[in-house]
Amino acid sequence: MYTVYQQFESLGDPCIRTFSDREDAEAYAEGLKLDIVNLIVHTQICVPLCTDSEKAVWDKAVAMSMGVLARGKQSFTTDAARHIADEAVTIDGK
Repeated sequence: MYTVYQQFESLGDPCIRTFSDREDAEAYAEGLKLDIVNLIVHTQICVPLCTDSEKAVWDKAVAMSMGVLARGKQSFTTDAARHIADEAVTIDGK
């Protein structure tokens, strides 16, 4: 069994889903990550209220987006959003 977790409170309700096949779990996790990226790239640069463990991830994403902020863009870069998604979504299993 493979379990996909998204447990960042700052991204909304936790998501836990179990799969019998590793490929299905990976496909679901990647889709979830893409959904998170699409949400975050349209979010104004900030660090939301979150747990201490999440704060370091958000802080790094803010730092990754500072170059575009200096050029007048107010939202996270795709790389920064992907960093958050990669940290937020995990797969546990055999």
